[in-house]
Amino acid sequence: MRAARDGTSEQTRRGSVRTPGFRPADADGSLCHVDAWIWGAVVFAIVLVFAGGVAWWLARGCVLTMIGATGAIVGGVVSLISLAVLIDPEAGLRSAAILTIGSGIWLLAWALVGGIRGQRLLRTEEQAAARPAPLPEHAGI
Repeated sequence: MRAARDGTSEQTRRGSVRTPGFRPADADGSLCHVDAWIWGAVVFAIVLVFAGGVAWWLARGCVLTMIGATGAIVGGVVSLISLAVLIDPEAGLRSAAILTIGSGIWLLAWALVGGIRGQRLLRTEEQAAARPAPLPEHAGI
C-alpha cells in the first residue's frame, strides 16, 4: 500500500476504511438526509414534551388544560420511543410525525378550551362583583 503525498493512504482516500460507530459523509461532507429528518423529529418531540410541561405548569388547576398537557407529554414521549425502537427509519419517521402533529393539535385544542372556559368564569365573577348585594328580606321592616 502506497502512502499518498498528503500522508493518507489510498485506501483511506477511497473511503473503504471506516471508523467504527460513524457513518461516512456524503460527497459534500454532510450526513445522510435521513439523519437530519430523524434529528428534526427528535427535536420536535422534545419541544412538544417541554410545551406540555409548560402548559401543565401554567394551567393552575384548570382540568381542561391539564388534559391537553398530559396528552402532549405522552404523545411526545411515545414519538421519541417510536424513533428509538422501530427498526425501519421510514416507519419511525411516519409514526413520529403522526404522533407529534396529533399531540400538538391535542394540546392546542385543550388549551384553547381551557382558556375560553377560564375567560367565561372570570367574566361571570366580574359581573357578580359589579352587581350590588341583595338586601335581606327583613331589612324593609
